Amino acid sequence: MKLIAVTLIAVLCTVMISVGQRRGGPAAAAAVYPPVRGIPENDTATKRLDAVQTDLKSALDALTKTPTSRFSGFVEKSIADTQNALADVAAGLNYLRSHPEADPWQSWTQFDTMNGREPDPLPPTPRNVGIVYGRGGAQEIVPGPGIDPNAVAALNALHAGWDAFRTGPGTKPYQVGDIGGYRNKIRDDISGAVSHLIAGFDLANAPTTVGPDGERVVNGSFESPVAPANGPIANNNLMVRTTEGSEPAGLGWRVQSGSPFAVAGPILVRQGYTNAAQAVSFSASAYEGSQWLDLTGGGSGSTSGASISQIIATTPGQQYALTFAGANSPFPAARGGPHPFSAIVTIQDSVNNRELISPWTMSHSSSTPSDYRWERIGPIVFKAASASTMIQFKADYIANGLDGLFLDGVSIKPSTR
Repeated sequence: MKLIAVTLIAVLCTVMISVGQRRGGPAAAAAVYPPVRGIPENDTATKRLDAVQTDLKSALDALTKTPTSRFSGFVEKSIADTQNALADVAAGLNYLRSHPEADPWQSWTQFDTMNGREPDPLPPTPRNVGIVYGRGGAQEIVPGPGIDPNAVAALNALHAGWDAFRTGPGTKPYQVGDIGGYRNKIRDDISGAVSHLIAGFDLANAPTTVGPDGERVVNGSFESPVAPANGPIANNNLMVRTTEGSEPAGLGWRVQSGSPFAVAGPILVRQGYTNAAQAVSFSASAYEGSQWLDLTGGGSGSTSGASISQIIATTPGQQYALTFAGANSPFPAARGGPHPFSAIVTIQDSVNNRELISPWTMSHSSSTPSDYRWERIGPIVFKAASASTMIQFKADYIANGLDGLFLDGVSIKPSTR
């Protein structure tokens, strides 16, 4: 039995005495605790919480130096979340003092990221915030042009605190034990702080100009970027694939894939797209222009449908009207379809996340390969509560490939109704 126990410990303790870089950018810091991979034999939950506490204090310091004028309350919300996280860390440390059996690494659990047993990941970093070097527990965000470095420093520190709870190689890392429920409380606090900070970045970078006829939406007809006629990859001609956190220039929309494992998001399709291998040809017309968006993404392992969102400039108290066109992809016709697809439309005040309309569902099922039978929706009228408002289209299904709801002609203009 002793031999079995020693062998088991040897397997679990994939030796990682030499500590790798904690951050993967071009000027990564010197090796520090915790390591990116492996569990040192003397590792404890207390050491991990001490590391989280240090990271959270760094985040709080950076947040207090971040100018709040451009973030309309989101920095303050992130500060409050970080302070809550620090309070929960202190409570977790007290718990470990009175429950020493929960401290050693032998009480930790291994989880399988491919089967969705990891806690929900942090929101992706928007491309306009900065360049992300490295992946997972070795990540550093370098600020982009015009982005406040203190806010990005806070974001990096929050990510570091999040990463300190896990360790191990590949897709089956280990996670610090429950710590009397405080582990998940702390992670929820950190997730909230990151979410509020990213919402602040979105708000700071929201469009401040108004288009012709009062148009608020940027690229509502999805004509940018232009899908190339001769793409570099087979079957990629006349389409543009989007990636969560690395949206193509000119898209104007934030993408979320709906999957904690796959970053591939919705697809921009241009009239004439053909995939001979799958007997697909999109020969029918767009609702406006020559391109539209196929709200697909996620696929295997997804926990929810993909979505696109945009923050627009609004005037408090002013009424606005949303209109758009929708249709279902005829692609499943080759597999016994077509199938109905639907999307949930939400409109929120960007400052306090208050819903400005009840979530509204649009469904469509009558498209054919030669006629998408676009349906115009709206006007959906709402009253703005602040200087910025977020609109989101979220797939009410999980799909990949070219299955999904088509969107086109999204428009928001002032309304007199």
